[in-house]
Amino acid sequence: MSAARARWWSIGILTGVYAVAAAAMFGRAMPGVRTACGVPPLDGRFSWSRTDAQAFVAACGTDGLRAYATMELLDLVYPALLAAALLVWTMLLSRDLPGRWRIALAAPALAGMLADYLENAAAWSILAAGRVPTSPLIEAGGGAALVKNVAGGIAFAVVGVLAVRRILAAVRTRIRADR
Repeated sequence: MSAARARWWSIGILTGVYAVAAAAMFGRAMPGVRTACGVPPLDGRFSWSRTDAQAFVAACGTDGLRAYATMELLDLVYPALLAAALLVWTMLLSRDLPGRWRIALAAPALAGMLADYLENAAAWSILAAGRVPTSPLIEAGGGAALVKNVAGGIAFAVVGVLAVRRILAAVRTRIRADR
């Protein structure tokens, strides 16, 4: 197998593994928490506060918190898989750009992953205590959710814009070749 073919296989496998994790997270785990608690999980909100966390824990009860813990287990790997997929696609689609641009374009994916893990640490502190503990981590978790969502949106937009840019370049090349 050629190096180029092996690279495409690797990219395809990574993207497929991410897609399976995303389907499990958004198709099963998050809806399961919403069903068990009657409200969306903290991780599924754009941002959240200590008050939101307290209302979430009160609504969940033991069974809901068990469902939330199951979701959080998946969320141990999901941020890394998402960041890896976004980074691979960003690097692939920006090969013709200078290194500094590529690093800047990759930064939102990394920032989103780090913020997601900070939010997860807050979630695990809630799960460990069975309540919302008095901790700066809880305050940071809600803010991290905001950073995660904004950075993630930017990272997806970067991949989309780079893909459109590559498609337009290919179309232009094809048009010039046909003249």
